[in-house]
Amino acid sequence: MAAQTIARFQRDEHGSIAILFGLMIMVVMSIAGLALDYGRILLARHTLADAVDAAGLAAGRALMDGKLTAAEVDAMALVYFNQNAKDLAKVQTKIPVPTIVPNLTNSTVTVSAQADVPMTLMAIAGFKKVNVPVTATIAFDSKDVEVGMALDITGSMGETPKSGNETKIKSLRGAATRFVETLIPLHPQAGRSVRIGIAPFSASINLGKFAAKASENLSKDGCVTERRTPTYSAALPSTSALSFDVKADGVKNIDPTEGGVGANRYLCPEPELIPLTDSRTALTTSISKFKADGYTAGHMGTQWGWNLIAEEYAGFWGGNSAPAPYANTKGPKPKLIKAVILMSDGIFNTAYHHEEARKQALAMCTAMKKENVIVFTIGFGLGNSGSEIVAKQTLKDCATPGDQYAVNAANGTELDTALQSFAQLLTQLRVSK
Repeated sequence: MAAQTIARFQRDEHGSIAILFGLMIMVVMSIAGLALDYGRILLARHTLADAVDAAGLAAGRALMDGKLTAAEVDAMALVYFNQNAKDLAKVQTKIPVPTIVPNLTNSTVTVSAQADVPMTLMAIAGFKKVNVPVTATIAFDSKDVEVGMALDITGSMGETPKSGNETKIKSLRGAATRFVETLIPLHPQAGRSVRIGIAPFSASINLGKFAAKASENLSKDGCVTERRTPTYSAALPSTSALSFDVKADGVKNIDPTEGGVGANRYLCPEPELIPLTDSRTALTTSISKFKADGYTAGHMGTQWGWNLIAEEYAGFWGGNSAPAPYANTKGPKPKLIKAVILMSDGIFNTAYHHEEARKQALAMCTAMKKENVIVFTIGFGLGNSGSEIVAKQTLKDCATPGDQYAVNAANGTELDTALQSFAQLLTQLRVSK
């Protein structure tokens, strides 16, 4: 009897499926638990990485601007970190406090943070939490910067644009001042040079004390016009042929654009050119004196905006205003950015020698871009009339290719936005890990 019972028990398969199902459920639940906890770890890592990057970029930008103390930089970076770390709450972990270490010598900011992610089903196996560390080193651009600003101060700049509430010259004074203050830090980074020069133009260029050198001592009012030989280059005015003409060489307009051929359009603008400098005060003081008067000889602004940063003019300007060599802008790790900003509110319509002003300007823009100079342009308050369309196209053709380099600004607010975007582009940050 006992033997028969044992045999029947051995042959009986009732309930085996249930046992196997129970075992499989445990395996499936374990895999699901692992997947769930792994997903939580990934979410924490991605969130933490985004927060670390945001904090590092904010700290790097602030260090470049030089406007904040070290404590203020840390506090600002912490705000950016916390804003981007909010999703850590989804995995029930506390938002950590990051470690922020700036290195001005290497122009980097290292940000480190770690989060403890509580486990769910993995806790059964003894894994109560998993530590997730993230470190990022943000290298902020420590290149030197040289910018020549060719700014239109012609008579039409005294007008108020249709969509604006102040004159264009007033808007220019404010926007150019903010550009200078954005690009040149209050507390410069050691070993890093940011210099700006300004060439305000109308019917000629006022070179002030530099006019004698540019014109073989012929300028009587401090102003010059076109170069005698139309090389459309930044060649130094070291010979008679390469010197610049002055009022006595001719004041009659030869540019047929908008008529006026043969008319006396000469005017020597009061604001003087300012060579490259890192002095906020010198630049903003000059900008504050801008007055609107005269016709638009945009090619002269283009020429001297370029001359401000051209290596050929190192001896001409001299001292701390001497531009660095073009070679510093080239190679896999360039040390320098050279840029020209050309702003005008109208078509180029005045020239005294050679070709139309527009053609001369385009030739010089082409030449300077070949030297690795970045060319930004702004058409200010330009509408859609025939001449205004030509003006916008001229500025676009002058600029470095790309929508971020040629901007049309309808009013003062948009002018300010354009110049700020140029400043940010010039101080662009990169993330390296």
